[in-house]
Amino acid sequence: MTRLWTVLCAFMVCLAAPAIAQVDSAVSGHYSVAGKQVPLPAGQWRLLGWETVPAAGNAARPLERAVLARVEGGRMDAFVLVTANAAPADAGWGMTRDCTRDDIHFAAVHYVSAVDGACTFVNHVVSAAAPDSAPVWLNAEREARGRGWAMPTTWLMAGFRITDRRDVVDVRFHFNPEAFGFGPGRGRPWSESQWAQGGVSADPARARMIAALVHWAAEAAPLMESGFRNRLTGPQRLADPDPVRTGPAPSANRTASLGDEPSWGVGLLKTISWRVIGTMGDLGVAYLFTGDPVLSGGLAFTGAILNSMLYFGHEVAWGSATAGQADILEFATAGIGS
Repeated sequence: MTRLWTVLCAFMVCLAAPAIAQVDSAVSGHYSVAGKQVPLPAGQWRLLGWETVPAAGNAARPLERAVLARVEGGRMDAFVLVTANAAPADAGWGMTRDCTRDDIHFAAVHYVSAVDGACTFVNHVVSAAAPDSAPVWLNAEREARGRGWAMPTTWLMAGFRITDRRDVVDVRFHFNPEAFGFGPGRGRPWSESQWAQGGVSADPARARMIAALVHWAAEAAPLMESGFRNRLTGPQRLADPDPVRTGPAPSANRTASLGDEPSWGVGLLKTISWRVIGTMGDLGVAYLFTGDPVLSGGLAFTGAILNSMLYFGHEVAWGSATAGQADILEFATAGIGS
């Protein structure tokens, strides 16, 4: 009887476990990693590899990682590296330093606190093994070269990090510049690449390409948020970056700090809105006890001034105490990005 119960339990666990696509299977629309959906640009994508690894050496916080690629005419036009938590946490995960770098083409923090946050970043990545390269990517790269698929010396990468108290996802799309009409790279180091900031600023065509990637990342960010919360339904309309239809490149690197200073403006607006409600309550209570409208008004007015100052001070102090508390957690990536 005990053995039968064990078999039944194992069968139920298998039914409940999420299905993992077979390596080299075709994928389109979106792909799920550890319950987080990732929208994919148009075309047929192939799953090249999948692995489970501990987060920062912590076996109690396992991560799932997958590599998908799109191949056209024997050339890998794009690939995406996805990392997501396999088990929920209870105190958040952390952001990546890529969210605030000033030596890449674009970085923007959309929101951040001690336990949640979201950011977008655009960088170029050199195709070379690095100490922090994800094993699943190294294996996928060897498999791709073994099949004779052409790959560039430099990729253009648009990345997204989204995290909350329980979950995290890190999605990095890598696009082949040769698929957009650019010639093969020269295999230079990251800082000397034609796709580094200096090379892009001196080349209008490359500047338009980077601008297209920044605009594409901005349009894709809401879909990434929806996928993070497993809310993608139906076919997704996520096209490739389009340098022909994109406006001019950003004039400066747009960044935001993980430790943004508390907003005094927001605190002031909250103070005013609350005091309007609070003063009406104070006036009513004072009149109920005194029966004197003049005395009641004086008490309410005095309380409004004093309590507004105390409330505003509390908001600023609280914001200062909690600003910049987001942890940093780096995941293995693909190639060299610094």
